[in-house]
Amino acid sequence: MILGHKDMLNHMTLLSMELESLLSIFPTPRKKMKISFSSILLILIVIFITSSGNNKMVGEAKKCFATWTCEGDDECRLKCIIDHKGDGICDSSTAFPVPKQCFCQYDCYIILLQNQSSTNQGRENMETDLSRVTLRPFSLTDAHDFLRWASDVRVTGNLRWQTFTSEEEALVFIRDVCLPHPWRRSICIDDRSIGFISVFPETGDDRFKAHIGYGLSREYWGKGISTRAVSIAVPQVFNDLPHVLRLQAFVRTQNKASQRVLEKVGFQREGLLRKYSYVKGVIHDVFVYSLLSPDLLPLP
Repeated sequence: MILGHKDMLNHMTLLSMELESLLSIFPTPRKKMKISFSSILLILIVIFITSSGNNKMVGEAKKCFATWTCEGDDECRLKCIIDHKGDGICDSSTAFPVPKQCFCQYDCYIILLQNQSSTNQGRENMETDLSRVTLRPFSLTDAHDFLRWASDVRVTGNLRWQTFTSEEEALVFIRDVCLPHPWRRSICIDDRSIGFISVFPETGDDRFKAHIGYGLSREYWGKGISTRAVSIAVPQVFNDLPHVLRLQAFVRTQNKASQRVLEKVGFQREGLLRKYSYVKGVIHDVFVYSLLSPDLLPLP
């Protein structure tokens, strides 16, 4: 049972009732107990505030009890129901003049703090092992993973693609566009698709040129994966398309991350093309980058 902030307050109240009942059993002076009880509550609240960003609250049900003096079973049960929604029994074995005790049993919650990070979240927080990054042709079985990043407008916002909304759309796109494409590869980690790289070779007298583009799942931004993937792709492109001498890319002026990727791989910025690229109803200024086959850098 995962507790939100409101649930936390409710269960704090239950916990305080449990502590009150437990403290009432002992013959320690009441004033002293209040100080101890307040300290415990303060510690729990501090733990909650400092841990709420990285932990989750879990309420574990268990049988708790409270005691007080009573005059009979009916009074005992009634007070137990009202105060704790429990069931109380008056101790009839207590001889007069010792006050009879009502033993009230009820379900309470012990609040546990458990680490919220799942295995996948832990992996994401760790530095990614770039040796796990590979490129391969797309497969129809990639539709589910493809949709995870192709449905994110933050990824498709820089592409001419529309944002995908269903696995069926992803499947059709892979079948009709990705598979017959002259050079399109899935960026993978452990063979799971997390992005793409496409190369569009020109034809006729311009067949010595080709355009490169790429996109990556948002959760993997800033981890060096795009740089690694482009570094792997470039020599493969020149090998698979031997007639291509010049690989070029057009990058929006505000897309600093993509510019850094190209520069790390060895692309050179050649200039600014004003109002050159039309994407999703907007005309953009772009920088033009190029890499010639003799410029290839060693694969990092």
